Amino acid sequence: QPDPKAMLDISSEEKGILIPRLTTAQRDAMGGGVQSLLLYNTDTKCFEFWESGNWHELGCATIAWSCGDEVSDVEGNTYSTVQIGTQCWFAENLITTTYRGGASIGTDFSGTIGAYDCSGDVGFCTNYGPKYNWYATQGTGDNSICPEGWSVATNDQWTTMENYLIANGYNYDGTTGGGQMKVGKSMASTSGWTSSATTGAVGNTDYPTYRNKSEFTGLPGGWRNFSTGAFELKEDRGYWWSSHASF
Repeated sequence: QPDPKAMLDISSEEKGILIPRLTTAQRDAMGGGVQSLLLYNTDTKCFEFWESGNWHELGCATIAWSCGDEVSDVEGNTYSTVQIGTQCWFAENLITTTYRGGASIGTDFSGTIGAYDCSGDVGFCTNYGPKYNWYATQGTGDNSICPEGWSVATNDQWTTMENYLIANGYNYDGTTGGGQMKVGKSMASTSGWTSSATTGAVGNTDYPTYRNKSEFTGLPGGWRNFSTGAFELKEDRGYWWSSHASF
């Protein structure tokens, strides 16, 4: 029999009840809630309820994160990760236009503050990520462009990955050693690059088992010309920032 004090009394020995499941962005799009409104936040893995003008956590799952799991940024964008040697790397370019603390990244490249550019093409940002200036990569804490627990790679971190790939058979022909010129194919995405007939080039379909072998999935987003602001070398080259001013 239902409990006499309950408006709704659900009983089952085989099934549970599903609370509405929303991302943080979907939750915020509601524009707030009403007292005691309950939902499950799929980004934070928490039950949340609305009270006194804010969302409050009721209970959260404790899930051990490991490299290979996805990472979410402040906008709710998710990124794949990949283990390369002893390091964990993003396997996708950042696409956020918001700093970790919630402030918008600027778009004015004329000064010495962080900025991004999509070349007037939202699709470019979606596919390749915005072109950030160096100042945008230097922030820490709430001023970082990276999700919590992550940072723009240092020169030493890039070199560590490069050396690992060279020494562990990621050269396009399966050899080891020989410098960095042979590992590009194992770092590059398998599509989107300008076709090339050069042996071992990322745009050549030769050595198919070594194409993106590292799963780094580097994209050919080109660069933003510092002087003119023009986007150049798309589908031909890929560039990534280091947190160091020089190297």
